[in-house]
Amino acid sequence: MPSRQVQCLCLSVILFGLAGKVFVGAQNTVSRPGVPAAKDADHEITRERSPEILNLITIVQWSPPEFAADMLITIADSTKVTEADWKKKLLQEAFHVATDCQYRIPQRAVGPYPTDTRAGYLAQAFLLKLDTLSLQCRAIQSMLPLDKGKARQLFSEVEKFKFPALSCGDGLVYEVSDFYKTAGKLFKEAFSSEEVRRGDHIRFLESLIEDISAPLQIVPVANLIRSLEMSRAQRESAVAEFAARLAKVSGDDRSFSSSMYSVGDEMGRLVHACNEQSVTTSELIRALRAYYVRHFGSSRCSDTLRNTGDTGLLPREVNEFNARVRALGEKKISEIGADEAKPSKIEGKVDVHFYWESAEAEKLMRDFKQLRFGSGRKPLTFAEMDTLQWKLSLREFLTRLSNWRQEDEKDSAEDYYHQKCNLFEALLSTLPIGPERDDVNRQFVNLLCEFDVKRAGRIEWFWHAKRLLPRMFGQAGGEESAKVRALLESSSNTVLYAYAQVWKTLLSQAPLKANASLPPSGKP
Repeated sequence: MPSRQVQCLCLSVILFGLAGKVFVGAQNTVSRPGVPAAKDADHEITRERSPEILNLITIVQWSPPEFAADMLITIADSTKVTEADWKKKLLQEAFHVATDCQYRIPQRAVGPYPTDTRAGYLAQAFLLKLDTLSLQCRAIQSMLPLDKGKARQLFSEVEKFKFPALSCGDGLVYEVSDFYKTAGKLFKEAFSSEEVRRGDHIRFLESLIEDISAPLQIVPVANLIRSLEMSRAQRESAVAEFAARLAKVSGDDRSFSSSMYSVGDEMGRLVHACNEQSVTTSELIRALRAYYVRHFGSSRCSDTLRNTGDTGLLPREVNEFNARVRALGEKKISEIGADEAKPSKIEGKVDVHFYWESAEAEKLMRDFKQLRFGSGRKPLTFAEMDTLQWKLSLREFLTRLSNWRQEDEKDSAEDYYHQKCNLFEALLSTLPIGPERDDVNRQFVNLLCEFDVKRAGRIEWFWHAKRLLPRMFGQAGGEESAKVRALLESSSNTVLYAYAQVWKTLLSQAPLKANASLPPSGKP
């Protein structure tokens, strides 16, 4: 199939997904569903299924899976798609497309480090929720009001968690809270009265408890057990199962330490909820003790040994546990002693890769600050920037920024890209609307198109690309907004082009031309 133009694609392909080899930029991991015969295509056009949206879906499906799934869900959630069955098909397609995302599970930063670091920008990119788990949870939540049974089926298809061990040098840990929030919504809304009477929703919760295998799952599961409505007997059973799993959970120190701050607090809330319902908590407290002793007495990272609130020889969490044991009068559960909380080994710390340390990067940042603040500390006003000298300085800065190449740096493609994008974004936050700002937008789009998302981090690329998109489609008006959208539409990047088409189509009543072309190069 030619990359320059989408010509006469059968509409059944639009609804069920393009074949993997046509899916530009997708990883070769999971094949797409088979394509129905072309003779059935005409039946897909109905009064509810407009050619405008069908054509938009075709364009969207040329994007790598993160972006295709994101846009398919956005289209399905829009008022432009009114037929329930069509919404469900689009959400199912998005769910399965998301299996090919570059990242399967989101991550979050572990320490108080600046955003201008390698781990810092990746953590920010994960907030876009363009990983497999986040997109699948989003599709399930959109499916829930349409088809409760289908939402539960999709949830059962989410891949079981596998958490590779993290080292002390890792600056990010896995984040699965969206999965358990989605599970909580299903518990509350996806079971019929008859299923609730049979206890199917409780068995659903118990299956989540049985699957606990890592420290980062403890807090969200404890939150579910505490907050979901259930009888005393049901909660007692859930707490007993949870305690049995907690007593056996073992993980690396990076994962344990990143969640230990909230484990004690959530356990305290769970114990309080149990006491209000006269649910026994002895085994839960005993299991928490075993969990703490196993991890505090294991190999620890040097930057997790002492934290805010630690006093004396023991960590704050151990002191709080001991205080709880004393307050509850649990005579059969002993306090945790200093010897039990002593690490068996102390290893390294997070490897923080700071930006703006190369000669060229440091000079560009210094020159930008001169443009922004002059010789003072307060930002220059628009009037102070409206001088010939300032505009000449801006032109010189843009030339130097444009000539800055990755080959000049020792950093990775992502590191170079983050720093250069940061400067363009800083300029856009500084300049008033006018020719100079238009020029920066143009150069920014050119930079986005140069980045090879096939070989490097796609969500990191999009963390900056989203700067040009409206946060909400309702905010997409105005002359500058129209200019930016025109830049995206004329770019050689299929993702920018597709988002521009979604932007335009979901706002505009004007029909999209049939068989609209992809960008000239078809680059993702």
